[in-house]
Amino acid sequence: MEFDSIDILIRLIIAHLIADFLLQSNNMVAEKKKTFRSRYFYYHILIVGVVTYLLLAEWQNWQGPLIIMTAHVLIDALKAKITTRSRWASNNAKWIYVSDQFLHLVTLVVYWLLSYQAISDFQFSQKLLDQLIFHNTELLIIVAAYLLVTMPLGVFIGHITRRWQEEIKKDDALNKTQKTGLDLVGDESLRDAGRTIGMIERSLVLTFILIQQYQAIGFLIAAKSVFRFGDLKEPGQRKRTEYILIGTLFSFFLSMLVGLMTRKLIEVL
Repeated sequence: MEFDSIDILIRLIIAHLIADFLLQSNNMVAEKKKTFRSRYFYYHILIVGVVTYLLLAEWQNWQGPLIIMTAHVLIDALKAKITTRSRWASNNAKWIYVSDQFLHLVTLVVYWLLSYQAISDFQFSQKLLDQLIFHNTELLIIVAAYLLVTMPLGVFIGHITRRWQEEIKKDDALNKTQKTGLDLVGDESLRDAGRTIGMIERSLVLTFILIQQYQAIGFLIAAKSVFRFGDLKEPGQRKRTEYILIGTLFSFFLSMLVGLMTRKLIEVL
């Protein structure tokens, strides 16, 4: 059995999404800014290599994951240097994030273009797992889409809305100094609840797009509006309402865009 070249590229992208988002905690991201002085930097690079090797499923090809690991080291080190030593970086975090992910993607595409023919010549046994997963282009595209709409899009939306988040935090800090302890009961939200809600919401939107149930997206927006905006009953909550609305619109728009692109890609292939 020979792997189609497009399968290899999709598996490389999935490996990157898993290693850079699902298997990388916020603490690792923060500690990685120390680059070579941080053990988390080496943990992350090792994870990148292992996940890439497993997803490629080319057991004789250890050079490919090593090349990708090396490129990942250089990109992450460059990002850390810019982030920690440049004043410009603090005001342009979203563009640094986009540039970082773009460079990682370019690395994978270049590697794929230069070496996929050699990789595709490897012969593998006719395993059921290979037939159902590794050689199923449509499934690989869908998996990549779900990984993309969860954490990567969430991080991107977070960067876009950061200045509004900081403004609301300042208002909350001011309000807390004016409230009594009794007033603050029930005022805090669950830890990481907003991020989790966003991941589920974008996954649902992508699912509805893939199964062509577009009207369900309207019901989802209405349901979220009832639950989220129903909490904003106090006066002076206009900023928070606008912030939630902006984040929601970005979340739905980008999820729908990924869903439509995924459907189109599946149709083309």
